[in-house]
Amino acid sequence: MHQKKVEDKMDEYLVKKAPFQIPEGGRKAIVEWLPWISLIIGVLSLLAALSLWRSAHRVNELISTTNDFLRAYGGESVATAPELGVFFYVALAVIVVQGALALYAFPGLKARNKATGWSILLLSSVLNFFYGVFVAFTDYGSFGDLFGALLGTLIGLYILAQIRSHYGAKKSKKA
Repeated sequence: MHQKKVEDKMDEYLVKKAPFQIPEGGRKAIVEWLPWISLIIGVLSLLAALSLWRSAHRVNELISTTNDFLRAYGGESVATAPELGVFFYVALAVIVVQGALALYAFPGLKARNKATGWSILLLSSVLNFFYGVFVAFTDYGSFGDLFGALLGTLIGLYILAQIRSHYGAKKSKKA
């Protein structure tokens, strides 16, 4: 679906027909703080991805070392080191992409540019929704994951719809 159609639907259901409107003062505060929140989330997401990568590999090494030690002294393996499979790498990629999108959106949000700020956060929200649905229908997910993805996306889209009018087209710089 074209972005304009998505924005029109968001405006219709999350602004005009919404049971609650964020007061204008609240919208302005969100718009003012959103670039910094995006920056912090971007940095924390990339740090979380790095930590997840390191932790998963260290746990695998620890399990392998423990099992090698036990076998060397006549014991049996007590645990198996799971392979870091597709779901691990998909989760890691989504964290990295969302962190990168949050960082990429910072200058656009600060300049109140719709195309390079607000729209990037919209893309990130959609990505988060599809990842949540993907996880919910795997062996690692549950109905709670699906519900959380739906609720989180709805809240994010509601806030984005409420503040959309504060973001305009890119302003040209005059020399």
